[in-house]
Amino acid sequence: MDAMVPGGPLDVIGVCVPWDGAHVRMGRRDSQPWQEHSRYLGGLKDILARSGDHAGTIILGDFNQAIPRTRAPRAVHEQLMAVLQPSFQVATAEAIDGLSFPAIDHLAFGAAFRVASVQPLPNEGAGGQRISDHTGLLITLSHGGGLLQPVAIFGGHMGEHQHRQNRVTPFGTFEATPARGLFMGNRGPLLRPDGTLRPWRARAWICCLTSFRGQRVPLDNPKRYTPLFFLDEAVALAAGHRPCAECRRADYLAFKQAFRRAFHVPDDAPLSATDMDAVLHAARTHGRRTVVPAAAIDSLPDGTFVTHEDSPRQAYLVAAGAIHPWSHAGYRKPLPIPMHGNVSVLTPKPIVNVLHAGYPAHDGQAFHPVAERCNQLHRS
Repeated sequence: MDAMVPGGPLDVIGVCVPWDGAHVRMGRRDSQPWQEHSRYLGGLKDILARSGDHAGTIILGDFNQAIPRTRAPRAVHEQLMAVLQPSFQVATAEAIDGLSFPAIDHLAFGAAFRVASVQPLPNEGAGGQRISDHTGLLITLSHGGGLLQPVAIFGGHMGEHQHRQNRVTPFGTFEATPARGLFMGNRGPLLRPDGTLRPWRARAWICCLTSFRGQRVPLDNPKRYTPLFFLDEAVALAAGHRPCAECRRADYLAFKQAFRRAFHVPDDAPLSATDMDAVLHAARTHGRRTVVPAAAIDSLPDGTFVTHEDSPRQAYLVAAGAIHPWSHAGYRKPLPIPMHGNVSVLTPKPIVNVLHAGYPAHDGQAFHPVAERCNQLHRS
């Protein structure tokens, strides 16, 4: 946008730089973490290179990076700074009074401007409801000796807008979402130097409580296991995780007993967590999904996840005589079991056997079986 203000011409460029997970686990699903972000920055740099002098230019919007760097890969952050420097200063860099976290939406300005003030805006409506997942900023600049009309932008931060890619789907993949999981788990230390996650690092894939004896686990420590989160235990089981032997001791022992029944291991025969993990890991990494006729869903135990050939990207929980469309936020209204086509069973075969042998997948709230909760939610 071009405009005239006291002191000369003004050029305003609005941006919305893609977040690190754009088209990775959602959208086209054909990209790598930070790839779309980096591609956008490359295009912005080309545009600025063609436009000459930037003294009277303002760039504002969602940059999806904190300045200075917090979690973006170093190379990506350096790419952003190469776009802005030396022509622009950033009004929203460093700490902002009244804001307890770094902004990721910014206002960058050319040499003709000076910052008069940066103020956070309230993020609640008259009734106390949250207006946005962003936190507003009111920025006043001076230009040619006079003040410009204050500019309002909405800056998110990593805790509200840039959610970590640590929520696990029934497909076993990781996604970023504001939805909270009822269970935590891990597959070992997954964090790579570039900020992306490995699919696994250890054979012990476990499902834990989100709170245990006041322990706190860092989310981004490459030397510690990487916490992952699941809507409920059925999702964790579909992704190939078993109950933790420490924080979920009773559930672990119940799983172990069901495992014995499923695989005909005598009660007096040794059976360790390592033994079970070896069976589960082979199914997770080398096994193929079981494809069965849709009508055979009735033979699957409650707590199993499937997809149907008509909607292969939608996971359905088999429970209470129906299939329940899954999302990170919860289950939608149940659907009748389809009588046509085929379904792919997402839950690994050994865990399906354990569910058949009597282990109930829990919902993480009152520790009721998932099937019972689905009955309660959709009884009408």
